[in-house]
Amino acid sequence: MGRLLDLSQTMERAVSSSSLLANVELANIDELALKLEVYKVFLGLSTLRPEELPDETQCRLGRWYYEGEGKAHFARLPGYAEMETPHKAVHDHARRAVERFYARDADGALAALMAMEQSNLTVMAGMKRMLNGLN
Repeated sequence: MGRLLDLSQTMERAVSSSSLLANVELANIDELALKLEVYKVFLGLSTLRPEELPDETQCRLGRWYYEGEGKAHFARLPGYAEMETPHKAVHDHARRAVERFYARDADGALAALMAMEQSNLTVMAGMKRMLNGLN
């Protein structure tokens, strides 16, 4: 019975850990969806306005970071704090890219798009560092 209890507790920890990691990945996918929406505007597939894009606190990653499991379970890990500023920048640059696109400022739109991508890479590096800190 003791061995079964140990196995049960080990399984519970594994499932809990998997759940936390799955929520991190879902938050990350939401960021990819944000970028996709910006690209759809550039491709003429969407008429989304800049003000319709969520800010960094309204997206799933922002909710995870500021009020959800991220804050509760990951805030102490390296990489967590590193994500805040570039995550905000992803959203700011996404809005700026769409604004510049509608203003027919191709250079400004592309510069904002590149800045959005660079900021997202920085977020992903922080996320990777944070997840590596779990081990």
